[in-house]
Amino acid sequence: MPLNERRNGYLYRVLINKGNNNLNKYPLVKDQVVYPYFLPTFYARIYTKIKRKLGFLFVDESKYKILDELHDYIFDKLDSVEVKNFSWYDNKKINKIINCYYSGNKNLTDSLLWLATFEIWRENYGIK
Repeated sequence: MPLNERRNGYLYRVLINKGNNNLNKYPLVKDQVVYPYFLPTFYARIYTKIKRKLGFLFVDESKYKILDELHDYIFDKLDSVEVKNFSWYDNKKINKIINCYYSGNKNLTDSLLWLATFEIWRENYGIK
C-alpha cells in the first residue's frame, strides 16, 4: 500500500464510506471531544483543540444512571454481614464513599463503580 493511503486513517475512511453501514453518520470521540466524521485530520486536530479549550468535553452519563439504579442494592450490600465481616474491606472508607456519592459528590463515581463491581464479582465467586 502506498504511504499516502496508510496515513491519517485514510484507509479506514475509505472503507467506512464504501460500506453500507452508515457509520459516517455518527460523530467521532477522541480524548473526550466529539467531532464530525467528515473533517480531515488536520482540521479535526484544530477543531478538537478549540473544543477542549472551551470545555466542551464528552461526558458519559450512563455510569451515573447505573449507580442511581443500584442505590438500594448498594445500601443493602453495605449493611450485609458478608460485607461487614470481609477482612479486606475498610468499612469506614466504604461508608464514606457510598454516603458521599449519594449526597452529591460525583467525584467518587469511579470508586463506587469499582466497589460495586468488585462486590458483585466477589459474591459470584463465593470469596469470603
